[in-house]
Amino acid sequence: MNFNFKNIRKNIITYSYLQGGHLGGSLSAVEILYTLYSEFYNSKKNNIIVSKGHSAVGVYCVLECIGLMDKSTLETYSLNNSKLIGHVNSKIKGISYSSGALGNGLGVGLGMALSDKFFFENENVYVVLSDGELNEGSTMEAIQFAGHNKVENLIAILDKNNIQASNFTKNIIDTDLIISAIDKLGWEVVVCENGNDVESIKKAVLKKSKDKPTLIVCHTKKGCGINFIENDPSWHHRQLSEQEYQNAIKELL
Repeated sequence: MNFNFKNIRKNIITYSYLQGGHLGGSLSAVEILYTLYSEFYNSKKNNIIVSKGHSAVGVYCVLECIGLMDKSTLETYSLNNSKLIGHVNSKIKGISYSSGALGNGLGVGLGMALSDKFFFENENVYVVLSDGELNEGSTMEAIQFAGHNKVENLIAILDKNNIQASNFTKNIIDTDLIISAIDKLGWEVVVCENGNDVESIKKAVLKKSKDKPTLIVCHTKKGCGINFIENDPSWHHRQLSEQEYQNAIKELL
């Protein structure tokens, strides 16, 4: 694992241990977030929406890694009066939308993309989605509208770690069936088999359609990087014990 990504994961583990947070989904999205912010972020337009806002500790650690946040700010995570709250906060540089209730981010991203098209700016808007958000009616409404209206500057990136909240998606609603439906609703669907690899993600994003919205399906591991956390639904939101913390840090040495 790349040194930078180990450092990001160490920070995620440390701040989750100290203050709590959604650990599994933050670890699964590290490379997705790093790729978007290091390769596709437009600071003038603030064109990235993290709709899976509960992965806030992961977002903050990535922003600090690439220089969009000071270490001193990161150290305030989840403390009293801090802007770094448990869901991403638009008062922070690099975060365009405060997402908490899941299912709203794609609709907001759609509005931003439409605005850019209206003013002939055609700025790409990137929205990071979680598996469970595909179950939300508001997400599906945005998918249908974007596909019908060929909003080609809207790119959704799905962190497909196959777990939502407390169970596997296959036991709730099969996301593969939903993705098949999206493909038929006017979207280009691009599959990234290794969503925990930066080069694979970058190549997938660059395959975006020129005439319709694009969904990048990134196959990831929930809890990626920590063996005893990976692919375990119980780590969606759970605080580490001291021994678990020490074991996790050892894995990242």
